[in-house]
Amino acid sequence: MAKYHDGAVSGSRRVVNVLLTVLLAALCVVWLYPVLLILINSLKDELAISTATVFELPTQATFAGLHNYTYGITSSTSCNPSAIRRRSRSPRSY
Repeated sequence: MAKYHDGAVSGSRRVVNVLLTVLLAALCVVWLYPVLLILINSLKDELAISTATVFELPTQATFAGLHNYTYGITSSTSCNPSAIRRRSRSPRSY
């Protein structure tokens, strides 16, 4: 006859689960922190990003808003269809 599990977790198993959860949560924070730092610094003026202020949130004086993104999109040739020039492919000579 098969025994059915009532869903209860033993005390030692619960401690292991909590420790693994805390460890993996800390690893996620460490892994995602550089991405968050890049996003925060992308909202600052170019002159406001220095080694002294790299970890600070943008202030009213250093906040560039979406200007950095609009400038990047309008000056980029990969996102601006009018700036893309068609290249004629010449056949290779072997």
